[in-house]
Amino acid sequence: MVPAETVIGVSTRDIRALAKQTAKDRKLAEELWSSVFIEAKSLAILLLSPKLVDETLIEAWVTEINDWSTCDQFVKVIMAGRSDAISW
Repeated sequence: MVPAETVIGVSTRDIRALAKQTAKDRKLAEELWSSVFIEAKSLAILLLSPKLVDETLIEAWVTEINDWSTCDQFVKVIMAGRSDAISW
């Protein structure tokens, strides 16, 4: 269950629309990821391109995932295209 204090209430549709209007940016993604809000984490994931993701980022972020929606999105957006995804 997602703790209520970590939810702002922004729809996934709106987060995706914002991500489409925003350039891929690892620094911004890392700043958003540091938020307690799942919507910020969702936007952070969407602002990463595969070229911007390395093992250091994956290791850091995986340890901070604590809800199913963030986990699902992380796997689909970041891990799905990686040849080493199974090893994680």
